[in-house]
Formats: sequence, structure tokens, C-alpha cells
Amino acid sequence: MNIFHTLWSCRRVVDKSERFKEIEDNLFYLESLAVTFYKSLGQEKVSAVLRREGIIALQDLIDEGYTKEEVSFALGWAVDNIKNIHSIRILPKVIGQALGDKESKRLVEEREKAEQQKRIEEDKQREEERKRGEELDKIFERLPKQKQAKLEERAQENLIEQGVHPDFILPTLLRLERNKLLEKKKKSLVKTLAEN
Repeated sequence: MNIFHTLWSCRRVVDKSERFKEIEDNLFYLESLAVTFYKSLGQEKVSAVLRREGIIALQDLIDEGYTKEEVSFALGWAVDNIKNIHSIRILPKVIGQALGDKESKRLVEEREKAEQQKRIEEDKQREEERKRGEELDKIFERLPKQKQAKLEERAQENLIEQGVHPDFILPTLLRLERNKLLEKKKKSLVKTLAEN
């Protein structure tokens, strides 16, 4: 029984020393944030009073549920965005605004990234359509003149059926409609052209 008691006591000592190490690391981190904050305001030497004040203010925010990363971001935001800032004690009053700005920036960045991706996809699609149009033009040029005339006549009829006035059927519009028809018949036309 004495052995169990000794083992249990050793375990409690290890648990306590690990917990103290964790607390010490946390205090060092918070002190480092506080010192960085004051140095970024132009104070070369940071007094022990300001260090303690900083640690307490930052620990209070962490105790309220903010993460270390959020607190660190808010400190940087406060330095960059608040004129005539003198004390770390302002942080509890502005952390919500700082994190709101961070979220707004993130949303703007996401929207810009999505728009850029959309533009890239649209450019890629236009390029594919341009290449497909060139390919279909080559197929059309290789057709006998009689088939070319029939295909253009059918394209013009389709456009009129769609409500386009004959006077407004320009060469580009006729080409697009002709290429739609060619796309549908492409396999059989390529086979026919390969035989010729």
C-alpha cells in the first residue's frame, strides 16, 4: 500500500509541474504580447507595471473566451487603427470591432477570390468556344459548296424561326447558328470528309 501512495504522490507532483509549466508559458506569451504592443507604440522600455497591466487585460480576454490568436490580432488592429492609443486597457472595448473588421476582410477576400476564379473559368470557356468555332469553320470549309449552301440556308431558317428578322442576320450570327448545326452533325461530317 505504501508503494501505491508513493506512486500517486509522484503523479500529482508531475501533474502540478506540467500545469505550472503551462501557466508559465501562457504568462510569458501574454507578457510578450504586452511588450510588443507597447514597443509598437514607440515605448523602448516597458515598465513592470505596464507588463502586469497587459498580462491582466489579455488574460481577462482569454478568460472571456477569446483565443490567443484573436487577442493578438486585436492588439495589432488597435495599433494600426486607433489614433492616440496609450494603453492596452482599450483592448476589451475594441476587440469586437477588430474581429468584425477581420471577418469583413476575410469575406471580401473570399468574394474577390471567387470572382477571380469565375473570370478564369469564363476565359477558359471562351477560349474553348473559340477553338471549337475554328475547328467547325475548318470542317465547314472542307464541305462541298452545295452542302455549305444548304447548311447556311438551314441556319438562316433556324434564326428566322427563333424570331430574328432576316435583315438582322449578320455573318457572325449566321456563322454561330451554322456552327451549332455543324456541332450536331460533326461526327458524321468528319467521317464523310475522311472518306473523300
